[in-house]
Parts: sequence; C-alpha cells; structure tokens
Amino acid sequence: STKIRWATLALLLTLPSTASVTQPPLLTTFQTQRTYDMQQLSKAQMNQLRESSKQRESSGRYGVVNKRGFTGAYQFGLPALEDLGYIKKGTFDRLTAANKSANSGLTDPANWTGKDGIKNVQDFKANKEIQDLSFERRINNSILDLTQRGVLTDSSTLEEIAGSAFAAHLIGASGFATKGLG
Repeated sequence: STKIRWATLALLLTLPSTASVTQPPLLTTFQTQRTYDMQQLSKAQMNQLRESSKQRESSGRYGVVNKRGFTGAYQFGLPALEDLGYIKKGTFDRLTAANKSANSGLTDPANWTGKDGIKNVQDFKANKEIQDLSFERRINNSILDLTQRGVLTDSSTLEEIAGSAFAAHLIGASGFATKGLG
C-alpha cells in the first residue's frame, strides 16, 4: 500500500490531536482553488510540521549542507529545487545523463534561475524566509500531487496528510505514491 507507515511519520512529526477539527474535503478544496493553501492543516499544525521537519532534517540549521549535498534547514536536493523553480528546468536530467550527482549542480550558480533573488546555493542557505516558503510550497505541491494520484482522499486524516506530504518531501510524491516507505 502507498500509505505504508504514514502513521509512523505522523508520530514523528507529533501533530496535535485533531479529533475536534472539522476538515473540508480535499478534492472539493482542490476543485475550487488553483493553489492548495493548507486549509487541511491549521496554521499551528503547519508550523509544527515545519519545525518538526526542520529539527529532523538539520537540527534547525538553515546554512547546513550534508555529505550528500542536500541543502538548508529542510535538506532540499536539486530535483526539489528544480520543481520549485529555483534551479533551471532540465538541470537534473542533464546531470544524471552525464553520470554526475544531481546535488553537485547546486554549487554551480549557472544552474540557478534567480527566482525570489536566489542566485546561488549561498543565497538559498542564507535566506530563512525562502527556505520556509519553499518547504510550504513543497508540502502543498506534494499534497496536491498525492491527492491527484489517489493516495490522499476526502477521508484522509490530518496525520495521513501531514505524514504523506512529509514522506513525499523526502522521496518525492511519485516515489511515495508508487513505492510507499516500505
């Protein structure tokens, strides 16, 4: 099942109890809004997801780069930053065709688009607001993608939504939808 172990992720993220929260249906929300705006998670729950993710990924450090080249507080890789428009389209495909590590492309300023004034990896690491906004965008895009793939439905709980979206942040929505975490 594509929802394998979402409950484990939800526990890791320690979202507050949602028993008293009334949720609008996901599909109705998507049908009426061009951009999903996290109505399924309250502002406090989104903040908790953001903080939990940041602590798990980087101990809350925005300027960190791990040994595999994942960057920032949320440990973004080149494919995620390309999806978000910070890296030029086609960069991932070009690097993988040349048998290069995708994340190696983060250090080349020529690969960056300049979106939101971010012209290189140093700009990205130094900008907390952009990293936080990028994480929210990534979560929103993941929820939309997972809903379109049928992984998330109108009956998905807040824990399923948050856990699945965080898993998609880590391994991509397509990877999570087809392979789950197993």
